[in-house]
Amino acid sequence: MTVWQKLIEEDRYEEWLLLPLEEDGPVVGTIQDYLECLLTEVWQRGESFSGKHPFGDSGWEYDLYWPLVRGGAIKGTIDEEYGDVHIESTEEGHELVEMLIEHIFSRNVGGGYKKNGEYSHGGLK
Repeated sequence: MTVWQKLIEEDRYEEWLLLPLEEDGPVVGTIQDYLECLLTEVWQRGESFSGKHPFGDSGWEYDLYWPLVRGGAIKGTIDEEYGDVHIESTEEGHELVEMLIEHIFSRNVGGGYKKNGEYSHGGLK
C-alpha cells in the first residue's frame, strides 16, 4: 500500500497537516502553517518570488519532508546530530504534499462549481 492510499483510507490529512515543523526552520508551526506562508509569499512577492529560494534557502521541500518523516507519513531517516532528512522516495513525498495542499482547499465546498456532474475547485489548464 502506498503512502497516499494509506492517507486516503485512514483519513489522516488533518493529523499530518498539524505535524510540527523542525524548530530551526524558516517557518514556525505546522505543515499547514508552512503551506500558508508559502502561498502568502507567492502572492506578496509576485514576479519576484523565487521558487528556488522562497524562504532564503534551496532544498526547501525538505522543510516539509522533515515532519512527514518524523511523523511516519513517509519513509526516511533524520540525522539526529545535524537534522538532515533523507527520504526513500522524493516522488512519494512530493505527491503526499500535493495531496495535503488539495485537502486544505477542499475542506470548504463553497466557491467551487459543477463540471460534468462532478464538483470542482478549478485548477491549471
